This record gives sequence, structure tokens and C-alpha cells, in this order.
Amino acid sequence: MAGKKGSKNNISNRGKGADLKKLDGKVVKPTMYVGERLGHGNYMAAKFEDGMLIKDKYGRPVPYKMI
Repeated sequence: MAGKKGSKNNISNRGKGADLKKLDGKVVKPTMYVGERLGHGNYMAAKFEDGMLIKDKYGRPVPYKMI
């Protein structure tokens, strides 16, 4: 009989996927951006821990997966 895997809800069992990304030494968190009315669409954007959205040179929020 194989050993127990453990709970999927335990963060220590998730491995690298649970680590937050960093940009210029600051921790970056994902947040849902709803820009549908502006023509940007809805996607997971990146923000710093202090709540500031990370924006590109055009003023649009940067997608979290691009960091």
C-alpha cells in the first residue's frame, strides 16, 4: 500500500507553484483586473504588496504571467 500524499490544501505540499514572484526585489501578487469597459478585457494582473498595480508604458496593467 502506498503512503499518504497529504492534503492538497496544505501550502507546504504545493511546492514551487505556491511561491510568489518578485520584481526588483519586491513581492508581486496576482489580482483580478476587470478592464472590460475600457476595452482591455479581464485577466489576472500583477500588483505589489502595497496595492500598486504594475503598469506598462501605455498605462495598462501588466498580466501576472508576463512577470
